[in-house]
Amino acid sequence: MSTKPQIEVYTDGNCNLCRWMRARVEPLDRDHRIEWLDYNDPEILNRAAPHTREAMAEDMHARDQNGHWTKGYVDLAVYEAGTNLLSLAGIATLYAFRRAAAV
Repeated sequence: MSTKPQIEVYTDGNCNLCRWMRARVEPLDRDHRIEWLDYNDPEILNRAAPHTREAMAEDMHARDQNGHWTKGYVDLAVYEAGTNLLSLAGIATLYAFRRAAAV
């Protein structure tokens, strides 16, 4: 059963970490509730307004179905949207990456 995406995740399609994360999360999204978007595409960047390309490049961005934006790794957006796609181990792994990137 497929439902309308509940989260738009804006990533740099050329970013290895972004592609790695998508590859880990997408198979868990059996109901296709996450729409993965590459902000390098001008039409996609238009959808991300008022965010600029520079702002999008600083952090991964996600927008839920209510228009609420979240910055940072996708685990926050998935958690906030209540989709329960990631296991506790997956969230811990992504948290570790986020902490390492902040150092």
